[in-house]
Amino acid sequence: MLNSNSSFSSLELFEQRGVGQTPRRAPAMVMSRTTRSGSDPPR
Repeated sequence: MLNSNSSFSSLELFEQRGVGQTPRRAPAMVMSRTTRSGSDPPR
């Protein structure tokens, strides 16, 4: 599923899945950390 636009795709997928309110600001952070809590601010 995630090939070229892994970051954006992951963000969209995360948002659709509803895995914690993922911020749209840190795509890379979301991919590496996979914020499940949603209260993890992007460093």
